[in-house]
Amino acid sequence: MYRSSDPSARSVAEPQVIRRMQRLAIVLGFASILAAGLTGWSAYNVSRSRLLESYYEDLLGHARTGAAFLATKPIVSLDASALSELETQFTKQGKTWPGSYLCVIDRDGKLLLHTRDPSKVGLTIGGLPFSGRSDEDPAPTTLLELLSWLKSTSSREEAAGGHDGWIGRYTSVDGETQMAAFAYAPTLEALVAVHVPWKEVERRVLLTTLPWAIGLGLTVLMAVPLALWGLSKAYADTERGAEQAREAERRSAEQVRMLREIDRAILAGGSVEEIVRGALARLSPLVHYYRASVTLYDHDRGVARILAVQSPSGTQVRPGAEVPLAELGVLGFENLKEGQASVIADLDAAGELPAFMKQLRAEGVRSTAKIPLTCRGELLGTLNVSFDRVGGPPAEDLELAQEVADVLALAVLQARLRAELEEQAAELERRVEERTRQLSEVNSELEGYVRSVSHDLRAPLRAVHGFGNLLLEEAGGKLGKTEREYLERMVSASGRMDALVRDLLTYSRLAREDVAVRALDLQHVVEEAQDILQIELDQKKAVIEVAPPILPVFGHHSSLVQAIVNLLSNAAKFVAPGVQPRIRVRTEARGDCVRVWVEDNGIGIPARDSDKVFRMFERLNGSESYPGTGIGLAIVRRSVERMGGAAGVESTPGEGSRFWIDLPREKPER
Repeated sequence: MYRSSDPSARSVAEPQVIRRMQRLAIVLGFASILAAGLTGWSAYNVSRSRLLESYYEDLLGHARTGAAFLATKPIVSLDASALSELETQFTKQGKTWPGSYLCVIDRDGKLLLHTRDPSKVGLTIGGLPFSGRSDEDPAPTTLLELLSWLKSTSSREEAAGGHDGWIGRYTSVDGETQMAAFAYAPTLEALVAVHVPWKEVERRVLLTTLPWAIGLGLTVLMAVPLALWGLSKAYADTERGAEQAREAERRSAEQVRMLREIDRAILAGGSVEEIVRGALARLSPLVHYYRASVTLYDHDRGVARILAVQSPSGTQVRPGAEVPLAELGVLGFENLKEGQASVIADLDAAGELPAFMKQLRAEGVRSTAKIPLTCRGELLGTLNVSFDRVGGPPAEDLELAQEVADVLALAVLQARLRAELEEQAAELERRVEERTRQLSEVNSELEGYVRSVSHDLRAPLRAVHGFGNLLLEEAGGKLGKTEREYLERMVSASGRMDALVRDLLTYSRLAREDVAVRALDLQHVVEEAQDILQIELDQKKAVIEVAPPILPVFGHHSSLVQAIVNLLSNAAKFVAPGVQPRIRVRTEARGDCVRVWVEDNGIGIPARDSDKVFRMFERLNGSESYPGTGIGLAIVRRSVERMGGAAGVESTPGEGSRFWIDLPREKPER
């Protein structure tokens, strides 16, 4: 059991125990005296009752002996010789009591024999009161009634409850209280009585019982102090046990608080050195070590590095010092690898020690315990607690140190994982920077290529297209039908090529340029798109309906205008021959977005191709019927996604299409 090192706690607890024991001793002292008196008195009364019972039976035996003697005489009435012989026989008996005497009373109540006072012979005593002992009701109250009662019952069989004698108290002619026993002689119809003075009975009872009662009382009186001593010892042991239990409870609470604080430090994400130093400082009041440290093992390098040290004075074995793992064999390294603590109770008896242990011995360390820091079966290091005495730590201290070591193992593992994660993050960041640099170079090359396409490719195309148109205007009438058709195809092809390059440049620009969204008036955006397409819409005689209200949105102005232009252009283009294009633009709120609908009465799109039409160069119809580059809807989706929205279509072939784009109602978070 853990022993408290706080002397003030013991100095307060011990006087309290003493005062309680003093009060208990006084109470038990009075109780022992009272118990001894009651025990002696009870013993006296019990013994007196039993002795009186035996005395009565003894006297009744003498009386029956006399009655039996008289019954052997062949006489009808008592004569002087028979009485004299009875008196002689009674006097010779060795069992007679001091002061006892024999009487014979005839059927008329006349006293025929009185061995103590012959002068009383002839007196009539049949009316004298008599107090007997019997369960009969009513009981005899005088000697004549007793004689009559014995006479009536002596004729019954003994099995039927007949009586031949009686015992009880009797008051003599002189008024003296006596113990008396009466036996009935049926042949003579007389009573034979043996009398003993009551004071003689009491004297004998007192002499017989009192010493025994006093001895029993003294025995009880002596037994109580012994019981008191045993009780006081038991009370002191109980009090000491309660004090030890309170100390164990306090220690347990401190242990839980310490482990909780270590857990908080681990969760706070501090360095492993700070966590270990705090844990060693919190462990000191509970284990009372002389020196404590934590050592981490680097199995790849084959060394053990001291991470933190808690020591009462300066030490030469400081944090950061490294020890080869090969030197730890004498310190129970094999036991540590198996997850068992290694305890050296006396360094002087441990044999040859490593250099750092010799230094610790010189600094006052006499015994040490190494507790393994293991996690997932790997030995990460040890928690080392050392003492300036021989014997090592108690079992409960070793158990507590093991719990702390388990928590510190988690902290070490977490620190190792954090270091690996930081290293991987740094490596990832380095790779990202490298890839970003490479991507920047590619983008620079792409921008150069775009500029080259924009200048070097479009310029010749524009020249071909322009000179072709001039040739058609100035010399078209001079050319034959076939030559003119060739020239028109050349002009048309150069125009389509120029439009394709222009759309590619637009798509590329959307992927590269920064998109800064802001609040837009969608009504103005639609009107601007109509102005751009005005000539094309007029040529196709398209009718556009803008259904109010047109809700505001957040987006990039030029990108949104380009998307609406492409949707309106497609709606006006993809209609059946001879059908006037009808286009309806409307908006609706959907949660935190605004959905913009562009509905037409065109040829429609099969459901299986509803996503395909938004891909690059995907065309569902030939360019002869519906000219275009196949990039327009891809530009719509790319521009809307860059603004934080989405695009889609709902359509049925032959019934028109309903293109939609979702844009945020509020500025999206980047």
